[in-house]
Amino acid sequence: MQLRCQFRSIYILFFLGISLLFLSCKKETTELEKNIEKWQSFKICNYTITRTVSCNCLDEYTIPKSFKIENCVVTYIDNEPYQGNQLVLNKTIDEMFEFINELYTKNTHILEVNYDDKYGFPTYLYIDYDKMIADDETSYSFSKFTPTE
Repeated sequence: MQLRCQFRSIYILFFLGISLLFLSCKKETTELEKNIEKWQSFKICNYTITRTVSCNCLDEYTIPKSFKIENCVVTYIDNEPYQGNQLVLNKTIDEMFEFINELYTKNTHILEVNYDDKYGFPTYLYIDYDKMIADDETSYSFSKFTPTE
């Protein structure tokens, strides 16, 4: 399973590298790339984390949810087995990096991201998809991160 996590990390770096190449010709490393590298340096594939969403959405969507990730895959949400067919943003940290990169490539109106100082994963993400659309803003907060065995 550790091998699966390593291949996923290589894929993410390749995907982000190609995408960022088209975005900019800067030689300096972006904040996103720096934090991906920091995150990947710890080689954490098993952890728990809590996600809180703030949006003009149903209460069920905005209540804090506890995620358990095993071998880089969401396995439990709020201590219930994850079905994988839910239509919400139930992503691992690696998948959140991919999501953030996609938002950069789509010219999102406002995109603010804060990262954990130690591990590099996103702790806060604010998105305003379109300047001309009211109430499309969404924010994600990530807390209570704990690496597990």
